[in-house]
Amino acid sequence: MAETNPKKTLRGGSLARRVLLISTVLLVVPLFIHTALLYYHEYQADIATVRNFLRIVEQGRAELFQEVIDEKEKILNHLALDMTQMDSFGAVDIPFSESGDPFFTRIDSDQALLWIGRNLSEESAIGIPLDLKTWVTRWQYLQNYSYPVTISLKDQSGKIIAGKDLNPKEEWVSAQVHIAETELVIELSVPLRAIQRYEIGYYSFSVLTLILLIGIVGGGAAYLFTRRISRPFEALCRTMERVSEGAVHARYKPDQMGYEINTLGEQFNETLDELIKRTQEAERIKLDRERIAQELKIGREIQLSMLPASMPEMVGLDIAPGYMAALEVSGDFYDLFQIDNHRLLFLVADSAGKGIPACLYSLGFRSALRSFAVSGATLPEIVRKTNDLLLLDTGDSGFFITAWIGLYDTKTKKLAYCSQGHPPALLKRNGKLHSLTTNGIAFGIEPFAHYPIQEMAIQPGDFLLLYTDGIIEAHDSENRLFGQHRLEKCILMADKENSAQFIVELIEEVQQFSQNHPQFDDITLLSFMFSR
Repeated sequence: MAETNPKKTLRGGSLARRVLLISTVLLVVPLFIHTALLYYHEYQADIATVRNFLRIVEQGRAELFQEVIDEKEKILNHLALDMTQMDSFGAVDIPFSESGDPFFTRIDSDQALLWIGRNLSEESAIGIPLDLKTWVTRWQYLQNYSYPVTISLKDQSGKIIAGKDLNPKEEWVSAQVHIAETELVIELSVPLRAIQRYEIGYYSFSVLTLILLIGIVGGGAAYLFTRRISRPFEALCRTMERVSEGAVHARYKPDQMGYEINTLGEQFNETLDELIKRTQEAERIKLDRERIAQELKIGREIQLSMLPASMPEMVGLDIAPGYMAALEVSGDFYDLFQIDNHRLLFLVADSAGKGIPACLYSLGFRSALRSFAVSGATLPEIVRKTNDLLLLDTGDSGFFITAWIGLYDTKTKKLAYCSQGHPPALLKRNGKLHSLTTNGIAFGIEPFAHYPIQEMAIQPGDFLLLYTDGIIEAHDSENRLFGQHRLEKCILMADKENSAQFIVELIEEVQQFSQNHPQFDDITLLSFMFSR
């Protein structure tokens, strides 16, 4: 080894020992003393930082709590008009409040509950309870902060309603904030000893880092005092210079007096080899990304080209579409085709694949539907012929398309429809929802043995919504789904003057639920309001 070879042994010991000695005597000791003097001031500043952090977090929690109270007040307003839904929202009768305001809050210390109430008359009131222990539990994620945070909810007298008591034998850094419209106070506390341990660990690490860095730099400077020992370093510098000028294949050659410089040179060679390899890989990835981006752009253009530029204007129909693009390009689309002055063919479809192939299949499927519709075929014939034509293209590819197709006649007020493996359309009539579906299979799987077509009469005031499963599968950051129940609730609670307004507010509801979390499937909607 180099350390036992007489030709490679230096007087006065190895480079590592001399670097350690010089760094310690000339740099490490003074810096260590300076760091120790700064510790106290940094410690006080860190305490102030913790207090500011606790105040910011408390303010955010208080605002969130206030939003929940506002939401419950809206629910109570709704229940005041329709008491039959009290059980659905967990509301119960509670004692009347003489506060003079229609809304009030009341703390139940024994049960750790906050009641949000509303006076109904001069003798009765209803309220919805909030479990304060549950809220404190939800906020415990603050334990992931650098210090352990103790959270508690108190009343204005200082009595703890939910949370932990602070150990009186310890010193604490605390902050409090009052929750508006309640008698509750949020208190966040951090033990002082935790801050002390953190500061000691931080400054210990800083000192060790200084010792390590200064030792290496000082040791390298010591070697430059001799001309012979500096030659390997100069050779390495020349190699780096050649590389910077473009000679990427230049490499450092070890010297018998190089010692640690030889190791550094070998690491430089390895780093350069790895850098060239990664540069080539990065270039390949860049080209792949550009290709994928171009494919996504083409796929999105194809997909958008399938959507009608405008809605047909027909007597007694108010139509509005909705579309939210996802990260990936799929073959989802909606279409409306006016066969004549009083007949309208419309559909919402969802393809099984992604990217350009799915868009192309969907484009062919849409063209086939329109061709057979304009030829005067009936809805069963349109479905059968379109499937037969699609099977010629899909073959054994495994590709298929689900679709909900409707044919509406404004003269007869009759709607013929079929659901080929697609989620059912939702019809709102007289405040109730009806699922419109048939047991058809998806297009492109196999020839249709039968064509389940349903027909129904449309009444003035009916509302119809077609959609793809992208809206049901919309999710938030915790992967909770928007779901069928929320969709049906939005339809039942909607009381809009036109379809467009309903679509806008439904999409806003989905965005608020998902908190703008990226989605992986398009959301496609088509709504109809039927009038006289």
